[in-house]
Amino acid sequence: MSYMITAECVNCSACEQECPVQAISAAADQYVIDPNVCVDCEGYFEEARCKWACPVNACIPERETYLARAATMIVKGVRPVIFKNGDSVGGKVLSD
Repeated sequence: MSYMITAECVNCSACEQECPVQAISAAADQYVIDPNVCVDCEGYFEEARCKWACPVNACIPERETYLARAATMIVKGVRPVIFKNGDSVGGKVLSD
């Protein structure tokens, strides 16, 4: 299971710099973790480096309930803040 970055992200880039496999990148509104690249730092560190480096605890193990809640917010017209693989959750991309 990969890690994800929640809406609490403050765009500090601390997680991006610590990722040993370069799975983290900047997206439109916040940093994102590519779940196809993320290895949970298994074999590198005892704790995920993104979680260790994040000053606001926005890096967490991926949770389907959180992603489902974000998708529901998008349907209701709330601007998406959670991204997965560079696309907004729910497949709806809103422009600035």
